Amino acid sequence: MAPVFSLPVRILLLVLGFGLAAPAGAQPPADERDARIAELQARVERLEAMVRTLAARSGGVDAPEVAPLDSPALPPPPAAIVDPAEEVPPPVVSRVPQELLPSLGKIGAAASFLFGGHSGPFQLSRGPFIGGAVELPLFRAPGGRVLYEFSAGLGGGETHLRVTSNVAQVANLAVLANTVPGGGAANVDAAFAGRAPAPFAVQYDVTSRLRLLQVSPFALKYVYTGLDRWGLRPYAAAGLGLFVTITNQVAPADATQGPFAGALIGGQLAAAPELTSRGVPSGQGGIDFGGVAGGGVEWRARRGFSLGLDVRVNRLTNGRSFTTAATRAGFHF
Repeated sequence: MAPVFSLPVRILLLVLGFGLAAPAGAQPPADERDARIAELQARVERLEAMVRTLAARSGGVDAPEVAPLDSPALPPPPAAIVDPAEEVPPPVVSRVPQELLPSLGKIGAAASFLFGGHSGPFQLSRGPFIGGAVELPLFRAPGGRVLYEFSAGLGGGETHLRVTSNVAQVANLAVLANTVPGGGAANVDAAFAGRAPAPFAVQYDVTSRLRLLQVSPFALKYVYTGLDRWGLRPYAAAGLGLFVTITNQVAPADATQGPFAGALIGGQLAAAPELTSRGVPSGQGGIDFGGVAGGGVEWRARRGFSLGLDVRVNRLTNGRSFTTAATRAGFHF
């Protein structure tokens, strides 16, 4: 029996021997990529160490130098050689903000002064007029440009005229009613005419002094630039107007008597002597709105200076109007 089972047993033992020996000895061959990955990881760690060393040096902290793996140690960078003559001074910070106009140069704006006269508002006499204006550029227009203009002026004058005092007529009636009780219609005629037996004159010559402030807060001015080669610039302007009027009527002391001599209130009655002695105005005034329109021409005597003529028509909302005409001196920037 032994020879019969010996061969199968041997074959089985041989197969089992190979099966058990194969897992123990079967290892995959080493891959070169794994070695390269490990080497790259080591180099990355070395570079990180060098970066930390440089950061510590820039921050003033001493740190040990670490040489890269499998590479010669890098020499330290040479110190920068600075020529003392070429040293750049630190920038100076000014506390004063930079001005805009010196940097921009001329921007087309102007400031003007006016000297002339007015035609006399409210049918009063003509008088002198002074004023000024400020102009700022807005946009270009065909043949020229459009500017915003703010202007103001002050006019004055004196007018000699005859006025009738209604207060004097009423005072005459009161006096005549007591002194001439039976006068009737004759007393009324005498009181209103200011003749005897009425005690007060009802008409007398006065000097009316005018002070007129005119302000144009908004106006558009079109300037034609087609004649610049000759230094001439015609223009037209239109805008809103605000007018403040103050008038004082003064009667000569010898023109009448009683309360109707001196500085009058509304041309009717004299102010109290206590106010007159202090110089308190006794006139009347008012504020009116309206419009302003006109034009003129300026001549550029120099790049930043011009002379010209300006004419404006001022119309008030109450239907009254007057004209101003003035020479113009402008400073351009």
